[in-house]
Amino acid sequence: MNRNSRISVLLAAVFIFSVIALAARTASAAACPNKFGARKEVSGGDKNRRMALKELKKALEAALDNEADDCEDKTCDEAKADCTFLYTVTKPTCKRGPGAPAPKIICTQKYRPGCFCLKDDEEIGLTVAPPAGEAMKK
Repeated sequence: MNRNSRISVLLAAVFIFSVIALAARTASAAACPNKFGARKEVSGGDKNRRMALKELKKALEAALDNEADDCEDKTCDEAKADCTFLYTVTKPTCKRGPGAPAPKIICTQKYRPGCFCLKDDEEIGLTVAPPAGEAMKK
């Protein structure tokens, strides 16, 4: 083999390896994780509690819409299953802000986003467990 054909073979091998590596990385990145991610926090503030809660609601909706977009791009291994966005939220908490020019009242809330593979015939069922160390009351 001459030198040019060896270089051509080597370049073709590198190209094929790069394509395989890219395809493997893309396939693994697009898999639906079937779990919740880390807890995140949003906040909203205004001159009174009612308006601060309204701003918090807007911020939470925007954050959840952004997180839901991530699930749309992911795929499931199971046939006829779609990657579905689910989330949890905490109760909002409000406190006094630092004042002018910052809002007088600031409300915060935490959420935990997740992507799960669900089939059309599945329903989401939730159960809330009592805090650790507390017996269930009858």
